[in-house]
Amino acid sequence: MNKSLIVIGVALTLSACATGPAKVDTVREEELSTDFVAEGLKVTSKNCGAIGKMFGRTCEIVSIESTSTAPSNGGTTNNRKNAMDAACSYAMANVAHWMGERTQSFRTVERTGTSKELSESQETESSDRDIGRGESSNRQNSNDTTILVTNTVRRSSERFLQGWQPIKQDVVGKQEVSCTMGWSRKNTNLMKQARDL
Repeated sequence: MNKSLIVIGVALTLSACATGPAKVDTVREEELSTDFVAEGLKVTSKNCGAIGKMFGRTCEIVSIESTSTAPSNGGTTNNRKNAMDAACSYAMANVAHWMGERTQSFRTVERTGTSKELSESQETESSDRDIGRGESSNRQNSNDTTILVTNTVRRSSERFLQGWQPIKQDVVGKQEVSCTMGWSRKNTNLMKQARDL
C-alpha cells in the first residue's frame, strides 16, 4: 500500500514539473527576421591597380551594380510591383549617396522650468473651554524642470543618373523583393551614339 502511494506521489510530481508555466508571447520575445538580402554596391574598374599606373593607363570605371530590397506587405501582383519599384528606387538612391552627399547636423538644448508655491493657514477659536483654541497650517512647494535635447542629422544627395537599367529582379522572401540596378560604360557609349543620330 505504501509503495503504491509513493509511486502515485512521484508521478504527480513529475507531471507537475513537466507542465510548467504557459509561455506568453510578448513584444520582448519577438525577433527580427533574418531572411533578407542586404543592400550592396559593386563597382568594377580597370587599370586602377599598380600595374595600370606603371604603364600609364587611365583608371576608369567599367560597371556599377547597386542592389536593394523592399517589403511588399502582401502577396498580390500589385503589391509585388509596387515593392519592386521601391527597391529599384532605393538602389538608385544608394548610388547617389555613394557619389557624394551633403550632411547637416543640428543640436539644440531646451530647458524649461516651472515653480509653484501654495500656502494655507487657518485659526479657529471656540467659546468652549474644553476645546480651546486650534491652529492649522499647510504649505506646499512644487518644482518641475524639463530638459529637452534634440540631435538631428540630415543627409541628402541629388544626382542626375543616366544609363541605368534594372539587370536583376527577384523575390527573396515571403513578402520581400530585390532589385539590382546596373550601369556600364558600354551602354553609356551606345546611348551617346544614339543621341547623335
